[in-house]
Amino acid sequence: MIVDVSNNNGRVDWDQAARHVEGAMGKASEGVTFRDGYFQANRAACKQRELLFGGYHYGRVGSPLTGQLETFLGMLDGGPRGGELPAALDIEWEGNRGQEPERVRWFVLEFLSRLEELTDAVPMLYSASAYLTETGLDRVEELGRFPLWLASWRETVPRAPWPWHEVTLWQYTSRGSVPGITGAVDCNRLLVPRERIVVAGALPGPTPPPAWFKPWARWRRARPAAAPERIPGWAWRRLRELLR
Repeated sequence: MIVDVSNNNGRVDWDQAARHVEGAMGKASEGVTFRDGYFQANRAACKQRELLFGGYHYGRVGSPLTGQLETFLGMLDGGPRGGELPAALDIEWEGNRGQEPERVRWFVLEFLSRLEELTDAVPMLYSASAYLTETGLDRVEELGRFPLWLASWRETVPRAPWPWHEVTLWQYTSRGSVPGITGAVDCNRLLVPRERIVVAGALPGPTPPPAWFKPWARWRRARPAAAPERIPGWAWRRLRELLR
């Protein structure tokens, strides 16, 4: 079982929880300004106990996309680490009601594409079947290459909606109970072998130039008005770590 943990669950007793779970997807950020205060502790605790872990961003279609990417990458310290689950974009009705479906489709594809460029790792998309249909995300063929984390609160494994050929992570309930975790817990089942989905290597790479540099430079050339003018602070921190 992979649990979804966030500030809503408060401080997790991972010594207890680790006896019942395989890993966790932790909320890192939401919109441009929200940063989950429990994310780093949850990430470190899972690593210490050799549990799977991945970070996700709750997308707000009405907020600046570039600012959201910067916030998320800052929380991830540049990207998913080797052995972690893919970084994910969480897109659903709450916070996005009233947004034009065309705008939603643009936001999701652009966010995932840029995130992949900036981390050299394929990210995952979280949503529910009804939301995918309502917004037309299930008609965007290009999204099929991003692993799908699907919310489908039922007893049987859901079929993958088009354009996906499989569901990677299945959220089967939002009302689970796990010792060591406060409140109702979103519980998920990994439906593919873990070796197929975990990030292959630590980012950025150990050989200069670091993995983030060329995507950042391409971003600056292609979208000078959208990309950061300077190398982000998280990138400098990672570079200093490599040079120690």
